[in-house]
Amino acid sequence: MNHADSSSQQMASLKVDGTPVSSTVPSMSYSHMEAHLESPLQMTSIRLDGNNYPPWKRAVRIYLLGRGRVRFLEQSPPDVKDPTYAEWEQENAVIRSFLWSCMDSQLAANMMYLDSSKEVWDQAAILYSGADNITRMCDLFSDWFKFQHSDMSTIDHYSSYISLCQQLDTLVPFTVDPIVLVERQEKL
Repeated sequence: MNHADSSSQQMASLKVDGTPVSSTVPSMSYSHMEAHLESPLQMTSIRLDGNNYPPWKRAVRIYLLGRGRVRFLEQSPPDVKDPTYAEWEQENAVIRSFLWSCMDSQLAANMMYLDSSKEVWDQAAILYSGADNITRMCDLFSDWFKFQHSDMSTIDHYSSYISLCQQLDTLVPFTVDPIVLVERQEKL
């Protein structure tokens, strides 16, 4: 039996909601079907919980970059009259579902009625990035000064230290530029 026959038999045995795949999606090739059957809602193992925005943002962005879909986070939707709008709307719905699936349910519920992936992405940044959030900066600096090895393993200690450094760098990027430092001082 050749590979094409094997693929056809495997595809015929695949079922979605009890219906054979071949009758639900007749025009798809098996290799195309495999791509659609991969776990579509597993973008990242990191779920946004309100306190882990920097690693969540990086994981999601890398995932979408690897799939050639990061533009959905950065670009506004095309005009409704644009001939590409229907295709954009379909892909946008998938990306929004991906974003919601890697958020805690309460956070995702707050984003359900936003119309584009970009809106979800931007709203998450506003609510959870901590940018210009003096309270979050104070909490992180407090954690920094209290940070100890305690009973953690060396690997856990190092990982916690790196995470804290990355969060601080996201909120207050290191710089020696006097203009940036003066602007920061004026915000306080």
